[in-house]
Amino acid sequence: MKIIYGTSNQAKIAQVKDYLDYKNIDVEILSLKDIGFNEEIDENGTTFEENAAIKAEAICKICGKPVMADDSGLEIDYLDKKPGVLSARFLGHDTSYDIKNAKILEMLEGVPEEKRTARFVCSIAVAFP
Repeated sequence: MKIIYGTSNQAKIAQVKDYLDYKNIDVEILSLKDIGFNEEIDENGTTFEENAAIKAEAICKICGKPVMADDSGLEIDYLDKKPGVLSARFLGHDTSYDIKNAKILEMLEGVPEEKRTARFVCSIAVAFP
C-alpha cells in the first residue's frame, strides 16, 4: 500500500517511515516531491484539524490516491494561543525559527515564568479517493 504524506518536509517523511518500520507496518510513504506535486493549497481553516483536512482532501482530489496530511503549530496561552494555526506563516514563510523565537520571547518580555505556558499541537487527517 502507498500513502502520500502531504508534505515536502523530508524530516517528517523520515520520521513516519522510521515509525512504520519500527512497527513492522508495510506501507510506502511518498512525499509531495516524490509525486511531483507543486500545487499551492490555501490552508484557510481556523483550527489545526481543519487545515490538515483541507490539505489531505485537496491533494487526494488532485492525485486520486490516499493522502495523510498534518497541520501543527505553537499555542502560547499568554498570547491568546497565538501564533496557533498561523505558526508557519508567523513573520513570513521564509523567516527562520531563530527570528520567530526571538520575536516570541520579545512579546513575552516581562511576563512571569508561571504565565509562559504553551503547547505544540499537531493534527493529522487522512483522505481516501
